[in-house]
Amino acid sequence: MERFIHYINNSFVKDAKIDTTVLCPTGSKGGLYKTLCCDKEQLPDVFKQTVGAIQPDIIHNHMRDTKLFEVFPLDLPVVTTIHANIRKSSSWIPYINTRKNNHFFVAISNSHKERVLEAMRENRLTINDDDIYMCGYGMDITPYKLSKKNSCTGDYYIYIGAIAPYKGVLDIALAFKNINEKIVIVGPCTNEDERPYFNKVIELTQECKNIEYYGEAKTEEEKIKLLKKAKGSIIASGYSSHDADYYEAFGLVMLEANAVGVPVIGFNKGNISDYIIDGINGYKFDNISELPELIEKVNRNDMLAGSLEVSERYRISEITKKYLELFNCIRRV
Repeated sequence: MERFIHYINNSFVKDAKIDTTVLCPTGSKGGLYKTLCCDKEQLPDVFKQTVGAIQPDIIHNHMRDTKLFEVFPLDLPVVTTIHANIRKSSSWIPYINTRKNNHFFVAISNSHKERVLEAMRENRLTINDDDIYMCGYGMDITPYKLSKKNSCTGDYYIYIGAIAPYKGVLDIALAFKNINEKIVIVGPCTNEDERPYFNKVIELTQECKNIEYYGEAKTEEEKIKLLKKAKGSIIASGYSSHDADYYEAFGLVMLEANAVGVPVIGFNKGNISDYIIDGINGYKFDNISELPELIEKVNRNDMLAGSLEVSERYRISEITKKYLELFNCIRRV
């Protein structure tokens, strides 16, 4: 989420020539846009003071904490981009249901929008399809494009992300016990409650020579180098029976892999279903047992050009245009 906020505000300034001020946590580096850093506890007061001082045309909200909704001014349009995986019990639902006329909600993918609408209807709340906008998600893919692979060859398959049940990492690792290919697992344990799960993954890396735990990629450059050496990227969000209610709202790692020219093999759920085009930029699976067959397909088929082409659709300048269309529509209302 933080990266997307950085990318899109840079694009607002650079590509659209719009002045933006970003309220961000203390210690944030910022970009081409103006920044105003504060701690979370100070945010409501700083927000009100900033709105009064700069008198913005539009407030673009990315906060996961719905408490900020209470201090939004009624005389300014507010666009909230929802980044969270929306579950039926999500705290977002009542806020979306009681939205004011000046408050507009944006999903980051088509499947994410459907997930929000489904959750609303499951709670027996009335909502129309056009009550939730879809402006998409993206990033600055230029550094990845400049580092693209020269061919479809590679040294290993790769998983990049949090080592957690909702990401299906253990399922991926177990599948590779019986696959004659190497997989490199990259990422942290982000929740101490999930440490036992993380430890099970680490145990597998110690047991099987073809399963390696790399650790966490500390920089974007480090991540690019790891992806460049990969044959393919694996993603299985929502596959694990421990957290089957999880849907990937977007899955930025798919875009990162494709932008380098690396195809993606992903579980057919959430935005993974929409993003991956079988045989073009990767393959989808319904059961992890399909992984050996799909890996053989990736090894046989050169999807470099298709992966690069699909990634272009999510270049941040293209996503910025969609947001500007929404902003202009709001101003005319």
